[in-house]
Amino acid sequence: MKILSRSLILFTWLIGSVCSLSASANVSGDVRGVTFFYLDGVHQDFPWVLDNQRDPEVRKKIDSLLNEYRNAGVNWIRILVDADHYGKANENPVPSLSLIQKVNDFMRITRTGDQADWFTIELVLDPYTIKKEDGNKDNGKMQDIHPYDRDKLWYKTWLDNLDYTNLGMVVIGGDLSPCSIQGCDQTGEISESHASWIKEMWSWKEQYYPELNATYEVIGNEEGINDPRLISILATWIEKNTPTVPVIAASIYIDLPSGSHWVDYAEATNNTLEAYHSVTSKPLWIDEFGKNIRMGSTVADQKAAYEGFLGASICWRKNKYAKFAWVGGNDYPYKDKYWYGLVSGFNSNDEPVMRPAWSVLSQYYNLQQCP
Repeated sequence: MKILSRSLILFTWLIGSVCSLSASANVSGDVRGVTFFYLDGVHQDFPWVLDNQRDPEVRKKIDSLLNEYRNAGVNWIRILVDADHYGKANENPVPSLSLIQKVNDFMRITRTGDQADWFTIELVLDPYTIKKEDGNKDNGKMQDIHPYDRDKLWYKTWLDNLDYTNLGMVVIGGDLSPCSIQGCDQTGEISESHASWIKEMWSWKEQYYPELNATYEVIGNEEGINDPRLISILATWIEKNTPTVPVIAASIYIDLPSGSHWVDYAEATNNTLEAYHSVTSKPLWIDEFGKNIRMGSTVADQKAAYEGFLGASICWRKNKYAKFAWVGGNDYPYKDKYWYGLVSGFNSNDEPVMRPAWSVLSQYYNLQQCP
């Protein structure tokens, strides 16, 4: 009886009234983005930044990095809140209002002072997942079970308390894999878990938050595999199962052997984009792109990857895809001592020192006309 009563109370609380919140930006515009998740080193991740953003020295570095973003033509900033970083699902299923306020405070930084009227925010809200034995998320199965009442409560708490002033897009779940090259839904525990979760959660969002600019993110191209079929399989599944998404958000990482020319990256990128457009006309929202540096590869490889990806997506295809570079900070040393970061560190004046690939990003993000 106690369990039944609790379920009824939760259900009543969840349905509430239909929310009329809306994000502030037209998602069809020229979205030139970066992800902000690390500041100055892998230990200074977004949870750390939220806790330390009022420290004058930390704030100085944040402001300097935002200035660099603005000068490079960046107009959107993607931030990621992963539930797994803020407590265990069985102990803390609902985000605290203090955490939400910290995120609201960070978004305020991006629209005040020198940054006024410049940046729009994409907020990725990622639910609790089952950890792998090594403790990493690795796109694991969802912890909650159908009909995902706990996750709905988690999302509702966020959506009802966010400051939407410059929040343009909410991404409900990241790194989702409802499909693999072998197929969709039933090709393994993860794809089955993610497919079920996406269908239920998107239906819930559409019913109770119909005016909210939102989507969800799928892994559109597996790093190191570069098989363009995957994104076409995913796009077909998304069109069938969640046809009301305004854009299809997908991460696209192209990883080629060290020494590959930028044209090689451009051709691989173009093949992926061609496969996508062969099955759908829905706008593609490239939620992550970038290139890692690891044993056997160099900053020159990262630069070539950016040249090829941006050259193909912007100039070869003559298309202003929404796009977010991973990652617009210093993430060294990342897992297994590799990194994606476009910042190598900060100088004595607390100004970011950008890696060579940043000059490419700035060139294309500021580009007025392709050569």
